[in-house]
Amino acid sequence: MKKRKECLIVFEMFCLNVVRAISMGAKESIQTITTHFEDRDIAEFFYRKYNDAFIMGFLRDEDFQKIDEMFAGYAAWDADKFHEKFGIYGDDSGLLVLLACAFEIFEDMYEDQ
Repeated sequence: MKKRKECLIVFEMFCLNVVRAISMGAKESIQTITTHFEDRDIAEFFYRKYNDAFIMGFLRDEDFQKIDEMFAGYAAWDADKFHEKFGIYGDDSGLLVLLACAFEIFEDMYEDQ
């Protein structure tokens, strides 16, 4: 249970950093985000690109891997699927897609408890 709670905290902090980057004006295309879902490197991509927005600098390699695994299920999705599922429009809405997927991941985590 402790390991699961630690994973939740790391994931929550990652998501808060995405919110912070958005509030600072950051934008990504949906294609960019889905490419990083496919490559299983969304956490590292985000951390490297938006390091200035990161308020959590203690991510370990295993944390990146856990976060990437959580988003891997969305790798095959395209912009139309995100529009249909979450109502997100605009090619530069990739970070909103990231958060919408995160909300769904959180929901799945709590249903599993």
